[in-house]
Amino acid sequence: MRNFKPYNVHHAAAIVIDNQTGEVLVYVGSPDYFDTQTMGSNDGVQALRQPGSTLKPFLYQLALENQVINPNTIWADVPTYYAIPGAQVYSPTNYNQDKFL
Repeated sequence: MRNFKPYNVHHAAAIVIDNQTGEVLVYVGSPDYFDTQTMGSNDGVQALRQPGSTLKPFLYQLALENQVINPNTIWADVPTYYAIPGAQVYSPTNYNQDKFL
């Protein structure tokens, strides 16, 4: 966290897991769990959030590299529905049930 303070970042959380074994290698829920002034016990790893926005840069880069999209591609922000074989129709939502991603 000390490295990020010049960028006005004061809170962060991370969990690093070994994909082969499932072992948790690193677990940091907050910069200082016992700092009551800055809600230190607010564990960001266990917070109910979606990873979508965090993963977007990686997915966009992969799509750009594979020429699936180009820098001028425009994405429509509209509800989307997918037919899943053997299941009901699936429509992605945010954690707060907002249909617009």
